[in-house]
Amino acid sequence: MFKPNLLIITLGLTLIFSISHVGAVEIEYWQYTYKTRVEAIDKLISS
Repeated sequence: MFKPNLLIITLGLTLIFSISHVGAVEIEYWQYTYKTRVEAIDKLISS
């Protein structure tokens, strides 16, 4: 029977490798639809 630690390590490594192959994710902030809010968030992200 498998040891619980081995199972946790295997699942963790599988998760890490599957996430690393996903690529870029684009997130749209729906609550910032006004132009001034979009500009403010862009300024925060760039700094």
